[in-house]
Amino acid sequence: MKALGKFFVLVGFLSSWSLGAHAGMEGGSNQISVRVGGAFPTSANNFDDSAKAGVAGGVQYLRHISDHLGIGFQADYFTFPGKDRTIVLPNGNLDATSDSNAATAELVGRYCFRVDKKMRPYLLAGVGAARFAQETKGTPKNGTTWTDTATREERTVADDSSASFAASFGVGLETSLSTRLMIAIEANWHVFGVDNDEFGTDAINVPSAFLRLGCRF
Repeated sequence: MKALGKFFVLVGFLSSWSLGAHAGMEGGSNQISVRVGGAFPTSANNFDDSAKAGVAGGVQYLRHISDHLGIGFQADYFTFPGKDRTIVLPNGNLDATSDSNAATAELVGRYCFRVDKKMRPYLLAGVGAARFAQETKGTPKNGTTWTDTATREERTVADDSSASFAASFGVGLETSLSTRLMIAIEANWHVFGVDNDEFGTDAINVPSAFLRLGCRF
């Protein structure tokens, strides 16, 4: 919520700045954006068994090569708090949580429809690299203890990470706040490639919803 509040402060600041520009100033062919929102684990690859919905945010740069088409790059970061769950071990069970995060860097393209209208729908897609990490912490369950120390403190039982491919695609709806400034809502689907030996799957699939603020120059 604090991140979202800061985002709206930024919207207000940039709106005041852009509205103070000289009349008739055109937006330009470059656009830089910041976006904040949420990401939602799904049953695909059973990621929702261990993770809750989390916060996501990132930056995007586009160079408009036509009124409809822009190409550039984007970088995003995702966090997923862990769900309480039970891990079964040979010497007893653990109460555990697995906090996860992912970072992506992608080349991206966006195609905008109805560019002469106030509300402009668009499609976007990206491909690049992802780093996915998951740390699992646990405490012995039902009064049992760690076999080596006979204690019950929380311990890190797994700390895995993997670097592989990233891909995303989505839809959005954009409108202008001024000549320079625009705001949009987006829905995306992200694929994080991961090591099957560490995570039991080749990819993590996550939908997201973003509020995006962009400035053309």
